[in-house]
Amino acid sequence: PTYTQLRVGRSGPHVVEVAARLGGGHDAELCELATGFDLNRAAIEAALGGASVVATQSPAVSRQRAAAGGACAVFLVPPEGRLAAVEGINEAEAVEGVREVRIYRRPGFIFGPFRRGADRAGAVLAVGDDRDDALARARRAADAIRFVVE
Repeated sequence: PTYTQLRVGRSGPHVVEVAARLGGGHDAELCELATGFDLNRAAIEAALGGASVVATQSPAVSRQRAAAGGACAVFLVPPEGRLAAVEGINEAEAVEGVREVRIYRRPGFIFGPFRRGADRAGAVLAVGDDRDDALARARRAADAIRFVVE
């Protein structure tokens, strides 16, 4: 497995970056949610000298794949300040299609200006009938989450 970035232009796709690692930003989890293919497992098997394989799908995975035409992550951007509490997690988890709500920081953490990926406060992973549906669900869930800062 590799982390590969492509930029699609008028003349077609162009490779921007290739790295011998998996992508960040919950890429492997999203791949599995959308396609049923376990990138983490494939990477571990490759690192241990296993054969490179094309995804084969059990009936259970095929059913999961059929239910997820799209998958996405919406990252949570906090306000600046010392984190006192996180509210709305249960409401976010109850949104249809939400598979995971991740909060990266605990109370007491001090959020500074948002400048890069490491400044994220969490993420919502969601699936839907297609990309737009998954994104709408993830955004609805993200809107329910409130970071209370002092």
